Amino acid sequence: MRRFLRGRHALGIDFLLGTAKQMRPIWRAFHVVSAAETGNADVHSSDARVYDRSGVWVSTLHLPVDLAPANLAHDIRTALAQPVSAQAAVTIAALRQRFALLSRQHSNKCSLRPESLDSIAVHGRLQGSCCSAMNFQRYVRQMHGLRAYALVSDIPSDPYDVPVSLARRLTSYADNITLTPSQQAAYDGAVKLSHEHGPCCCHCWRWTAFEGQAKYLITRRQFAANRIAHIWNLEDGCGGT
Repeated sequence: MRRFLRGRHALGIDFLLGTAKQMRPIWRAFHVVSAAETGNADVHSSDARVYDRSGVWVSTLHLPVDLAPANLAHDIRTALAQPVSAQAAVTIAALRQRFALLSRQHSNKCSLRPESLDSIAVHGRLQGSCCSAMNFQRYVRQMHGLRAYALVSDIPSDPYDVPVSLARRLTSYADNITLTPSQQAAYDGAVKLSHEHGPCCCHCWRWTAFEGQAKYLITRRQFAANRIAHIWNLEDGCGGT
């Protein structure tokens, strides 16, 4: 390890050596995302992103470089001081209208199996929350997060309004795409990192569809485990906070 660091002029860096079992409590305590968990040696630690009330990205802080209490407090104060833009106000108003509509819909169901998608009109939509009532603040966060993937047609723009045609396509990926061992490791890493420990909270149509989505994104776009987990979290259609 010292020879490796010396060759990169980085001898001032502290380090620990141990087995994965020995290191996991350390990673957990210091919020380190390890290559053993993600399958990606280029991803080490989760960062902290600060947004203002309009959803505008203010800063990113990283462990162990600049994620310190003083820096975090400074950036949060900066974010809170930003005025809510007129455009953001219009966006929030539009999201309130969508929320009011979608929160009353119930075509997205835990009982809907993937094989049942063929019995629904191809131009239909799977709308609403499948488990608990939708939460507006969470809905706003999900919609803002999904904007980053607006150009990826296999990622829905709204987790509570999924076209049946997209659901069918993603489900077909689950059946037809086979992962290599390294790709399977990335998928398994996403399962460990995601909030639901999988594509959804239960084995409904969403589980199969977003399993297929992950297979596609891993094999065709080389998405890493942490990115797949992040997308799954944004796509969560179970409602709640």
